[in-house]
Amino acid sequence: MRVSSVSGKKFRRQHRRLSSAYGPVILLRMAEATTVKAAALQTRALPARNLRDQLFDNLEHPRWDEVAGRCIAWCPVGIDLR
Repeated sequence: MRVSSVSGKKFRRQHRRLSSAYGPVILLRMAEATTVKAAALQTRALPARNLRDQLFDNLEHPRWDEVAGRCIAWCPVGIDLR
């Protein structure tokens, strides 16, 4: 695995230490507990009704530009869509 970010390298070191110390079953339980904790920290939610209409009514909202600025999956590198 090739890791270039500082946080990724830290994660890889911790994972290697944990996997050699605890084994896969304990690591799986730790991952499940982390997932449950992360889910509990989710405080924002989508509205239960009229979501489609709300999205289409706000297509030009500046927040979409902010979201698009963080998204690299849909845009080829080097193309400026602004």
